Amino acid sequence: MKRLLYINNYNCSSEHKEGYPDNHLWGADYLTGKFEVVCAKVPGDIVSNRIPYGHVLNSLYRQMALFVRHPFIGYVYSACGDLTDMFALANVLHIGHRKLYKITHHGNGAIRYPNGYDRIMFISQVVRDRYSYLGNTRYIEWGGDSAFAKRFLNVEHPMEFDFISAGKTGRDYKCMITAAGRVEAKTLIVSDINNVDYPKDKITVLCGNREACNSLDYDAVFSCYAKSRFIVIPCSQKDERNVYTINGLTSFVDAVVMHKPVLVSSSSNMGIDFEKLGIGLVYEAGNSDDMQRKMESLLNLGQEEYERMCHNMAVYSETHNYVEFCKQLVNVID
Repeated sequence: MKRLLYINNYNCSSEHKEGYPDNHLWGADYLTGKFEVVCAKVPGDIVSNRIPYGHVLNSLYRQMALFVRHPFIGYVYSACGDLTDMFALANVLHIGHRKLYKITHHGNGAIRYPNGYDRIMFISQVVRDRYSYLGNTRYIEWGGDSAFAKRFLNVEHPMEFDFISAGKTGRDYKCMITAAGRVEAKTLIVSDINNVDYPKDKITVLCGNREACNSLDYDAVFSCYAKSRFIVIPCSQKDERNVYTINGLTSFVDAVVMHKPVLVSSSSNMGIDFEKLGIGLVYEAGNSDDMQRKMESLLNLGQEEYERMCHNMAVYSETHNYVEFCKQLVNVID
């Protein structure tokens, strides 16, 4: 059987992902039917990232270490797009050859040695369009783990919260707290909110620091989703440094498989028309007044309208889930 090196920026074999939804394996589990999958052990930092160019040195060290450990493997697939430059450079220089594939999450810089890849995959059409000049790209839609979510969908839960938001990368909880404090609703935030003050009669913060957040498992988070009506994804405003950064995609794919309508910032860069699909609303990033208006619109939905949005999300989940992602991935990596 052909051997494939699978690279990610965390321990990625199945035993290390116990308790996680399967979509955090990024298709490595499905590729085992086609390849002998070798999970890369990515080394840690060798210098502090706080020193000048420390992060560059650490990145170069990791990439060199991976290349030296696996110089002759036939296939390489990375779900973390910044760990494969050495393999791509070797292909360009004809130093051996391996089939090389990666997923590029964000689009804020140049893709180095693009001709060294057999396929560069994007999980956002917005980001893919940023690299439209490349001829070896493919949009492949990541999805949530429906089987994981089914355990929570099959149990009736009381609706304890109107809105819930979970996640910490690129979030604007200050804007959300301002908006949620002005509406008559119960809101749950499952994240580190960096000591932002909030009205405790309207907002519950399940974990207010990183230590507490890191102690929560996915079962706890999905249980919170099940007890909430809407999932909010309050992405921060973008500037010129991160204009093509994707934020909130994990929360969205979780919302899809939990059949929960969403309220999403206009800066998410997911490239999905939530309102046209009837699965949620979009508010202007950083604008608490607009966020408040959209929250009130959702709260004012009749039961039939709310159930229709949930149904639309359930229908969407039938073709936008982890299994469908894996089918696309298996067809690309050949």
